[in-house]
Amino acid sequence: MSIATTQASLAHRQTASSLLTQPARLLEDRVVMVTGGSRGIGRSIVLELAHHGAKVVFTYAHNQEASEEILVQLGQLGAEALALQAEERELKSAQDVVAHTI
Repeated sequence: MSIATTQASLAHRQTASSLLTQPARLLEDRVVMVTGGSRGIGRSIVLELAHHGAKVVFTYAHNQEASEEILVQLGQLGAEALALQAEERELKSAQDVVAHTI
């Protein structure tokens, strides 16, 4: 193997490695809404979207403490986020969430 081939192979491996360790910022400057984002699957979705550069608005029903915890995590990631208490089963509440988001 030539020196040029070895250098190209090393550069390719370094690029591939950085892609695996740093998520692509595919959602940079996009705003996303997640209902029920303070716990469980919703929380995981919020964190993943933030890792990809999204500005995240998420709702919670009653657990303000859990929403504040995730806001701290998101702040540590450098992500922009907003938590809104909402009852999505009520049309007015859902409309208010959308109005705050846009």
